[in-house]
Amino acid sequence: VVIMDEKTEKKKQHRAAQAGRKRERKKDKKHKGEPVVKHNPKAFRFSGGVLATGKKIQKTLDRKAKRERAELINKTPDIPPPFVVVVQGPPGVGKTTLIRSLVKAFTKQNLVSVSGPITLVGAKDRRYTFFECPNDLPGMIDLAKVADLVLCMVDASFGFEMETFEFINIMQTHGFPRVVCVLSHMDSFLKLSGQKKAKKQIKARFWAELYDGAKVHAMSGIEYGRYARKDILLLTRLILNIKYLPLSWRSAHPYILAHRFEDATEATRDTEEDGHQVNFYGYVYGAMLRPNIVMHLPGVGDYNVTAVKNYSDPCPPPEKLGMKQRADATSEERKQNKAAMRLRTLSDKYRLIYAPSSNIGNVVFDADAMYINVAEHKDGFTRKEDFVQPEQDADEDENSKEGSESSGEDEEGTRLPEAVSMVRKLQQADGVLDGVVRRKSMALIPGMEVEVPVEEVTQGGRTRRRVLERPMEGAER
Repeated sequence: VVIMDEKTEKKKQHRAAQAGRKRERKKDKKHKGEPVVKHNPKAFRFSGGVLATGKKIQKTLDRKAKRERAELINKTPDIPPPFVVVVQGPPGVGKTTLIRSLVKAFTKQNLVSVSGPITLVGAKDRRYTFFECPNDLPGMIDLAKVADLVLCMVDASFGFEMETFEFINIMQTHGFPRVVCVLSHMDSFLKLSGQKKAKKQIKARFWAELYDGAKVHAMSGIEYGRYARKDILLLTRLILNIKYLPLSWRSAHPYILAHRFEDATEATRDTEEDGHQVNFYGYVYGAMLRPNIVMHLPGVGDYNVTAVKNYSDPCPPPEKLGMKQRADATSEERKQNKAAMRLRTLSDKYRLIYAPSSNIGNVVFDADAMYINVAEHKDGFTRKEDFVQPEQDADEDENSKEGSESSGEDEEGTRLPEAVSMVRKLQQADGVLDGVVRRKSMALIPGMEVEVPVEEVTQGGRTRRRVLERPMEGAER
């Protein structure tokens, strides 16, 4: 038992709260009615001091300068022309393979040869024109002036070459477009560590030449003559998501990237002293193109523009087709098919491509003509002599036709299928009316002939026979 004296016992002293919600309430009651002092360094950054005052003045001047800067005027129409994508790189790096892979991904069509500009539909509101950059200096300069996006291809197993640095310097002179570095031959590295090391080195050098943060895309390998599907899918997404800023010089000057041209000199020149007339077909970029102005042809010189005509778009965007469909529809159809009128996805019928120089597409339109290209493997029912007449006598030609058709063999002596032989015989057979005109009678029932009224017509020094619609008076029936 412990007995303590009342005089020696000490009580625990009360300690006031130094923090917490209760302390804040007591503090607010104590200083109620007094002004609150604001000392939040994040909310009130320039509250005092020499350094803070200088920053405040600098920020005010920056705002003023930003207001004084002229805004960029975007002169692109509601339906813009296709964006120009230039694929550049040294020889043997894989430029043609990349374009063929991108065309297959966008349009689901196989491109046999790559020649000239290739225009296709990439999205609901975007079209692209792919162009392979040549390895000569004039071609690099011409394409650097019109490119909206440049795919610089680099051989990862070898590194940067002189053509890449030359093209980068040219782009800096003519207005720098968007640039993406594409690495090929990544499958030449046996180990994954070698791929990562090479990609890191090329990326550092590419950033040093352009800017920090430039996109670098690597291709893992080739499958069935094209790059891997996964790599191409990532590259197409990158191309679709890039935002293109209008350049001031291009917006103030009209220019054309011609898809094809036609020499119309013989049809328009009366005398030999008259000059040549050439028709260029392509999309107009930049400002409005007007007639009777002087335009520069790279490598040729300055020439006058005689006329500017608007032709139907060979590769229309899906939005334009959807607008036409909505305009043709009635009010009731719009109410019933309101959701169907809205273009949500890009179906296969909208995946168009226009490449007149790359042997794709069968119909080509000119100013005054239309050309239809029939492939050799699709003209089995028509004889080759019907396209190009051989240099031989007409009698020999007829004899050769009759002999080949009767024997069921083609011009080269190979046996024709039965269906092809029958169709060719029908093509060579005379018409019924032609025989009637020559015989002047037609047998409908065996043993009974009907006289057909025929009149002779002389036209241009040549006499022809024509069957009358009604029988002549006095004709025996």
